Amino acid sequence: MKHWAGTVRTPGMALGTLCEPGQDARGNIVAAQEFTLAQALAVEGAAGIVTGHTPPGSHVAAVLGALGVPWLDGLCVFPDGYGHAAVLDALSGRLTLDPDETCVQNARTAARALAGGLASLRERACRVRPSAPDGAPVKVLATLNDLSQASAALAGGAEGVGLLRSEFLCGSEAIPSEDAQTWAYRSLPGPWPVVRLLDAAGDKPLPGCPPVRGIRLLACRPDLLRTQMRALLRASAEKPLRICYPFVTSPQELRDARQLLETCREALAREGVPTGRLEPGAMLETPAAVLTLRSLAEEASFFCLGSGDLTQHTLGVDRGDAGGLYDPRHPAVLRLTALAAREARRLGKDLCVCGPLAEDVGMARRLAALGVRALSVSAPLVPHVRLALG
Repeated sequence: MKHWAGTVRTPGMALGTLCEPGQDARGNIVAAQEFTLAQALAVEGAAGIVTGHTPPGSHVAAVLGALGVPWLDGLCVFPDGYGHAAVLDALSGRLTLDPDETCVQNARTAARALAGGLASLRERACRVRPSAPDGAPVKVLATLNDLSQASAALAGGAEGVGLLRSEFLCGSEAIPSEDAQTWAYRSLPGPWPVVRLLDAAGDKPLPGCPPVRGIRLLACRPDLLRTQMRALLRASAEKPLRICYPFVTSPQELRDARQLLETCREALAREGVPTGRLEPGAMLETPAAVLTLRSLAEEASFFCLGSGDLTQHTLGVDRGDAGGLYDPRHPAVLRLTALAAREARRLGKDLCVCGPLAEDVGMARRLAALGVRALSVSAPLVPHVRLALG
C-alpha cells in the first residue's frame, strides 16, 4: 500500500479506482492537479475527489464542494496513480493506493456508519426551526449548480431554491436550447425558486459568450439573454419564478432588462404561448450595488447578495487567490452585508446571502444577528446551517 496525506475539504470515505477527468467518473475517485471548471462540472456521480490545488474561493471549489462527496486537496500523486484501486479517507486526510483487504473492509464499515450518520443529521435538521438571536425566522435555501442536487437539498431541510446558477447547466457545451431551459426551470422545487440570469465570465467562461459579466451581456449578446428569458417566461406559466440579474450597478440596467423581458413576453403572446409571474431581482456583488441599493429597489423586487464576488471586488483580490487575502469574513465585507440587510428590510425587500460567506457554517448565527433573514447554500451544507441556526 502507498499513502499520501492531504487537506480535508469535504469529509467522508470513498473506495474506487483513481481516474483522471474526462473518464467515466461514476463510482470512481477522480484526481487532477488542478480541475478546470468544465472538468469539475463533469464529475457528477464520482465516489470521491482528489486535487493538487484548488483555491477555496474559486468557482471550481464551489462546484466540487456542492457534490457532497469526499474530497482531499493538496495531493500530487498523479499520473502514476491512475488506474489503481484507492481508498480515500477524507476524515483523517489520507489517500491509500493498492489497499489491502483489511484497509478496504475498514473503509466500507466507516462509509456505512457515515451514511447512517448523515441520515440522522438530516432528520434532526428538518426538525429544527432556524432563527436569528432575536427569534426572527431565518430561511435556509439551496444553491444549485445542477438539478440533480435538488433532492439532497430538500432531504436536508432546504425550504426552496435560493439560487440556480444557470450558466452551470451548460457544462462545457453550448448554451442549452430554449426548450431544454424551459424544462429545467419547470423542474425547480419549492415556492418562488430563484434563477440567476446567465453570468459566464471570469473563471467560468462559456463557448460563444463574450468575456463580460452578467447583465452587461445585454449590450453585446442580447440574443443569449432573449433565449433564457423566453424559457423562464414559458416555465413561469406553470409556477411563479424569480429571475435575478447579475452584476447590476445601476437602475438603468434593470430597466433595460425589463424592456427585453417584456419584448419576449409580447412575442410569446403573439405565438399563443402562455406565460406567468416572473419577479425581477438584482444580485449585490459590488460595493456600488450595496451602496445604491435604495435606487436599485425601484426596479428590483428582491436581492441576492453574492458574497464571493462582493469579497473580491471589495478587497481588490481575485476569488482564486491562494495567498490568504481573499477573506469573506473581512470587516469591510461584513459591514456591506449588514448595510444591505438593513436597507432591504427598511424597504420591505427580501434579501438572501449566498456564496462562501453563507456557506461558512460558523458564520450563520453572526449573519442572522446582522439582520440576514435568508441564506442560500449548497445541498451538502443545508442541514449543517439549519442546525447552526436551530
